[in-house]
Amino acid sequence: MKKSILFLCLIGTIVSCSNDDETLENDDFVGSWKLKKIETFWNENYDLNSNEEVIYHFSSDMSLTIESNVEFDVPIGNLTESQTIPYSIYYEEVLYENTVVKLGSNSNPLGVFYFHKNGNSLLLSEYDGRFLTFEKVQ
Repeated sequence: MKKSILFLCLIGTIVSCSNDDETLENDDFVGSWKLKKIETFWNENYDLNSNEEVIYHFSSDMSLTIESNVEFDVPIGNLTESQTIPYSIYYEEVLYENTVVKLGSNSNPLGVFYFHKNGNSLLLSEYDGRFLTFEKVQ
């Protein structure tokens, strides 16, 4: 009986954990990130050259400002267009089964990305095959 109660307490502790990680994950994003390259499953890769700069500024108020001097359309979306859009972090259980970041709104979506931060590097991976590599600048 004691083992059953202990087991139920353990399960209750695991299940009752709230999504407190969202704040920590948002803190990981806050700041400025320089886009280094965009890669895809279908080999439409784009490396920014030395005179091109795209900076993603993630704010604590859940807004993203993209500053870019790239003057032409890259073939893999509007990920380099200067704009200010919202972003959100949530647990996506259908495709990713992980915490994701959604860039943009329903009317102006840039994508939903799984993310991995390692020191001053950030990788955003989209289910459809786009990978954005960033380096922290602030």
